[in-house]
Amino acid sequence: MKAKRVVVLDIVGLSLAHFAFKENMPHIASLLDHGRLFEMKPVFPPVTLPVQASLTTGVYPERHGVVANGFYFPENFQVAFWEQAAGLVQTERLWDRLKRKNPELKTAALFFQNTLYAQCDAIITPRPLHTEEGLVQWCYSKPVGYYEEISEQIGDFNLFSFWGPLASIESSRWIAKAAVETMARIRPNLLYVYLPHLDYPCQIHGPTNQKILEELGQVDREVGRIVDGIE
Repeated sequence: MKAKRVVVLDIVGLSLAHFAFKENMPHIASLLDHGRLFEMKPVFPPVTLPVQASLTTGVYPERHGVVANGFYFPENFQVAFWEQAAGLVQTERLWDRLKRKNPELKTAALFFQNTLYAQCDAIITPRPLHTEEGLVQWCYSKPVGYYEEISEQIGDFNLFSFWGPLASIESSRWIAKAAVETMARIRPNLLYVYLPHLDYPCQIHGPTNQKILEELGQVDREVGRIVDGIE
């Protein structure tokens, strides 16, 4: 029997209300032609680390322990934000469960938080290096050197397009291209892909502002890139 493959697209900011504008997101809307639309019970707090930990474990923060984007470590009296270690998630991840059931199955996660040293077959996640010369843009990857291999094909990832005042569609575009490359190279049975583009526009303009329609179109084209590439 042909192996099944599942792709989970985490499109930040996308809501049920946006499906009233299907003409602005034809690729996303077309997924409904072969599926169904459900409303999920939201994660609280609704910020990146707790939500992504819930998406990768299937449980809520009271069980997986990731309750914010920052952590207080009482043993050394420090507060740290955007800690990437997979060990901070205190519940089994879906890729661990799959591997236990069938070691032959392959999994991958692109730009999901708390995936540093996770048991996926392929990982790419931002890991900038702070040196005396300044910030060095780099991504942690698994297998070792995988990010560098992908960069040779699609160029380097620009961290400044990912978050902050210069955030743009460029980061989601790079991730979409990396998703297609990953499916071709690794052929995972489960692939998680984080597309961040709508996050900032929804915060700036509000999730139902007319200005969001153009942004929906931009991220929809990247979803189309992934769907077409995988097919």
